[in-house]
Amino acid sequence: MLEQLSADVSTVISLPGLDPVAYPPAFPAPGRARARDVPVRVARPPRDFGDISGYEVEAELGAGGMARVYAARDRRSGERVALKIAADTPFARRQLVREAAMLRRLIHPSIVSILDSGTVDDRPFYTMEIIDGVTLRDWMHQHGRLPSHRAAEVLLELCGALHAVHESGLVHHDVTPANIMLGEGHTGSARLFLLDFGLARKPDAQGPSMLVAGTPGYMAPEVVVGEPSDRRADVYSVGAIGAFLVSGGEPDAAVTSVEAPSRSWAFDEIRRCALRTVIRRCLSERPCDRFATVTELEAAVVSAMSDHDGPRH
Repeated sequence: MLEQLSADVSTVISLPGLDPVAYPPAFPAPGRARARDVPVRVARPPRDFGDISGYEVEAELGAGGMARVYAARDRRSGERVALKIAADTPFARRQLVREAAMLRRLIHPSIVSILDSGTVDDRPFYTMEIIDGVTLRDWMHQHGRLPSHRAAEVLLELCGALHAVHESGLVHHDVTPANIMLGEGHTGSARLFLLDFGLARKPDAQGPSMLVAGTPGYMAPEVVVGEPSDRRADVYSVGAIGAFLVSGGEPDAAVTSVEAPSRSWAFDEIRRCALRTVIRRCLSERPCDRFATVTELEAAVVSAMSDHDGPRH
């Protein structure tokens, strides 16, 4: 089915055991990304902790309140890895240990593999395969909105990754374009990668959630207000990403998903696309009105594209 949806896309990647996956022709060839496509700060070893035994730090890839990520080289194997180390706070340390444990449980081609873990100066770290590519958010900002059939390709592969997450008993809770990479992993195959499991947790079975965190505009309404949430919160986020892909605009952070989900995007673009019904259902305010699983969502995406006989808007 993916092959049918991507028949006119010039870049088609065949994956063992999977249908072909396609990315827009303008996407830089994996492994040959231009320097301006992948901004990396000047390589400089971190100063706030001692030497990380066995790893040579090359460059800082990103930083947040909870952790920093570096490009590093394993001195034993010579392989380049991404090294994530917790910020120097008790909460950040606990979160990173928890995140590493969750990643070890997740086996899927679109989820990065954890390679090693340890502690330095009482701060936990782990290493994972390094992805050569760009985030979906950066790619979209460079190239603009996608026609429906190409947006469908991205959504289908994202649903595949989330299916593995949900089957492991977790909800990601931070599915955003900034946490999705388009690029090449250690296998040399180009594909989509779902990143950052720092907010992943089991579904809230009962009682209000104690953790209200995420990215405004991509958080489900129940998450925003701290109510119990389950895998349908990730379904909402997939719909938000679908809206971003077909409209080219991110949600208005000033308009929360609680106040009015449909006012967060330029819905004129979405009304004209083949995925409009799928996106709107994902963005339903009430979880019970959304797709119950990403498997149902996948089927709806395929059906929407199969039923679309007109121009591929």
